[in-house]
Amino acid sequence: MAIYPGAFYLPVPWGESDENIRTEPVRKAILHTAVSNSRSLYPQFFEEAEVCSHFYVDIDGNVEQYMDTKFASVADFEGNQSSVSIETWDGAKPPFSDYVIDRTPWNPRQLRAIAKLLAWICATHDIPVQRMSDSMKASRGIGYHRLGVPEYKLPAGEQWARKKKICPGEARIAQVDQVVQLTRSTGPWSERPPLQIDGILGPATIRRWQEIMLTTVNGKIPAPVDLVKAVQRTLNAKIGAGLVVDGLGIVQSNTVKSLTATALQRYIYPTMYNPVTLYDGVISEPTSGLVRALQSRLNTGVF
Repeated sequence: MAIYPGAFYLPVPWGESDENIRTEPVRKAILHTAVSNSRSLYPQFFEEAEVCSHFYVDIDGNVEQYMDTKFASVADFEGNQSSVSIETWDGAKPPFSDYVIDRTPWNPRQLRAIAKLLAWICATHDIPVQRMSDSMKASRGIGYHRLGVPEYKLPAGEQWARKKKICPGEARIAQVDQVVQLTRSTGPWSERPPLQIDGILGPATIRRWQEIMLTTVNGKIPAPVDLVKAVQRTLNAKIGAGLVVDGLGIVQSNTVKSLTATALQRYIYPTMYNPVTLYDGVISEPTSGLVRALQSRLNTGVF
């Protein structure tokens, strides 16, 4: 088993099948850009058979792992058997443009997360912490997708994509030396990066909440509902909320009101606030002051 301790492990069932067990040792880690504004690629990889990487680093530096590294991913074509693949958030939205992707660098949180992930990959799989200069089969180290892309790769190199693409883009290719230097100077982490205080009740915030509440960790509400039930039990115990423990009532929406959300507001905010305007039972969207306060609290390791 090779599961990165700093990742949210969300295995894609079809990816972790016996037919995908590696037939070659790992020789390289390959950096990609996802052409995505999503905080998670799990839904896409779960639904689209034969499309999956080992890791994804989101905008905040949260790392998801979709396949144990003992399995070969399907992100690097001829290089699959000997590579660990890392997809990264780039904020791309339709209509997709190579111009925009070429000019979107990894942000500081991503750089730190990528370096720590690479330090673990290189130590776990005995990969030298060095920049790859080509996709030759014997090459080892830290590379990027375009090294093996048609019209860019060396004639004798492995082909890492079925067709030409710019992945991961000029701005990120220019950062590869920095990534290698950061990887050499850091050790792998087993701690989560701090949540971004953005007021969005997204997968990273939900997963952190689930971890702290010791419930199923999958970044989803309302299914399964054990997180909401755990929150309701806590609110009943700490503020006498009198909630029915039904696992319902936490949703980010401008139109949905619930007693559970009202109790959460009472618990998170000091009682000096005016309950007429504050305790309205609504977790507003697209951002919420309540969620920002919750994120700050979760960053301290408690609910």
